[in-house]
Amino acid sequence: MHEADVLPVGDIVTVNGTRLASEGVRSIQRLLDEVEDGGVILVDDAHQLLSSGTCDGTAVLNVLLSQVERLTGKVVVVFAGHGKQMLEFRGHHPAFSSLIPTTIKFPDYQDHELHQILVHELKMRFGDKIRAEDGLDGRFMRIVVRRVARGRGRYGFGNARDVQTALSVILHRQADRLFRELKAGYNIDDFFLTQEDLIGPAPSSAFDTSTAWKKLLGMVGLRAVKDAVE
Repeated sequence: MHEADVLPVGDIVTVNGTRLASEGVRSIQRLLDEVEDGGVILVDDAHQLLSSGTCDGTAVLNVLLSQVERLTGKVVVVFAGHGKQMLEFRGHHPAFSSLIPTTIKFPDYQDHELHQILVHELKMRFGDKIRAEDGLDGRFMRIVVRRVARGRGRYGFGNARDVQTALSVILHRQADRLFRELKAGYNIDDFFLTQEDLIGPAPSSAFDTSTAWKKLLGMVGLRAVKDAVE
């Protein structure tokens, strides 16, 4: 917006709806002070303003909307959140549609886009040295992406955030493996992700460490139950 000469400066202030509700009306002046010369106020999870269960959230929204028209040409206010909740949010204030006339609905990322994000996040952390078993475009990376994509279309699906969460799990597995290998005297490679790092150990290996499984095996009978679990 700044580059297109819509706004005088490109400052962006991001705030969470829950935080705004908890801080009350006084927080609005703080936000306005931060974009005194112009910019964007992004209210993430904006529907939390109304679902916080406090009158402060409603009051904050009313005060912020009252400032929107005055700030036209200087500050753009963006309310972001999940689809269904944002529809209810829009209906809360009778003047909302005229004050905030533009609605943009972003579709969830597709598998190939989630894969690009995963590779990008890896390279941001490790540079071009990072490698994965069967390659960064290989089947194990694709399995990671397919698992993340199972949440697509559900409430709370975080797209890139879900990729980052999956990556945290992968790196935790890698750290555990590298620690074990280092302890055993092996040469380790910080820039390589194995199949087990990416998608976890084979399900059958869970029997080796499961006390619950051993306890079940020690019980008399229950053959059908044991077979079903196995």
